[in-house]
Amino acid sequence: MNSRAPLTFRRFHRINVTRSKADIKHSLEWSPMEWGCALSGEVGELCNFLKKIARGDKIPKKRLKHEIGDIMTYLSLLSDDLDIDLEDAVIEKFNIVSKRWGSKYVL
Repeated sequence: MNSRAPLTFRRFHRINVTRSKADIKHSLEWSPMEWGCALSGEVGELCNFLKKIARGDKIPKKRLKHEIGDIMTYLSLLSDDLDIDLEDAVIEKFNIVSKRWGSKYVL
């Protein structure tokens, strides 16, 4: 049985930013450009795996899982550096797209 607290956007973001500022030396010096490039690099790694899968290569699901985790982590740090609430950004944009498509699904 797993006894850890459920993960929420806010809990993840708070712990991620705290860890980054406390334990990752370059974190306090990076600009949004550096966070964006790091994020882009992780997206590129995921896309490279997806390309290989499309070609018929076997990529362990755990590799994809880790790249997606890296993407979320860097996105959280970039949003913090830009002073953008990630949860609010996702909700707002999700609802804009739902309205555009006439979807009943909103956050």
